[in-house]
Amino acid sequence: SPIRYLSKRRRRNGGSKGRKVTLDPAELRLVWQAATDMGGHFGALVRLLLLTAQRRQCLTTAKWSEIVDGVWHIRDDGP
Repeated sequence: SPIRYLSKRRRRNGGSKGRKVTLDPAELRLVWQAATDMGGHFGALVRLLLLTAQRRQCLTTAKWSEIVDGVWHIRDDGP
């Protein structure tokens, strides 16, 4: 899989538990192509995550009621 060749550039956020990963355009193309090649529901999920820049939890718990006239109104689950 091309995903295993992605660089492992990761920066810690001041010792917090989270991490911040930024993919460059070439890496995004590799992930997109791998998701396309994979196909199925998981490949589609990965592509939708890339297109929306949403977290997996937000996308997988989306409700049909949040889609109005073809537009997804993303709820604010922030602090």
